Amino acid sequence: MFKIRFAIFLMMALSVLLLATVAAEDEGQYVILDAQYGNERNHVDVTERLRLLARQERPFRINHDSMASGCSSIGRGA
Repeated sequence: MFKIRFAIFLMMALSVLLLATVAAEDEGQYVILDAQYGNERNHVDVTERLRLLARQERPFRINHDSMASGCSSIGRGA
């Protein structure tokens, strides 16, 4: 149960970060300090991936394919 809550927390944190950047819409600068995807035991640092997506200045969806691509340690199972 804790793993599910932790994964939901991470997704919510990334969503808040994304919403903050969308709300700014070039009205100011934002800084992505750190972004993690996964759960307590299996996670990956996606900071650079998120920065790359944000630099493109177009909408993107945070999901398994966009965050964990190339990371075999993050499975799709709950």
